[in-house]
Amino acid sequence: MSKSYVSMATCPICQEPNGTILMDKRIKNSMEQYTKTLDPCDKCEEKYLKDGIMLIGKESENSKEVKGIAVIKRKVWSKVFNLPTPNKKQKFIFCDIKILEHLKAN
Repeated sequence: MSKSYVSMATCPICQEPNGTILMDKRIKNSMEQYTKTLDPCDKCEEKYLKDGIMLIGKESENSKEVKGIAVIKRKVWSKVFNLPTPNKKQKFIFCDIKILEHLKAN
């Protein structure tokens, strides 16, 4: 499909459109029809992030490409990580992709 200067944003969890339209400010045909963003749709936010935190795995701190995501319940956070549980306003945390690989293996 050809590129456009507008794109529908999709939920990072279910990959369905989340209702947001993205636009290239330079009006260049640089975008695919759908673009995965970090904004979950309302359904996934209610289902997964009401009591959970989305971990966003990246290769390095400076990397822009997301390599994987996982959602962990707040009540098990301290059992998995030796860190304080993030506050309720914090919906997602960036982490090294190796952390997600470790979680999936265990």
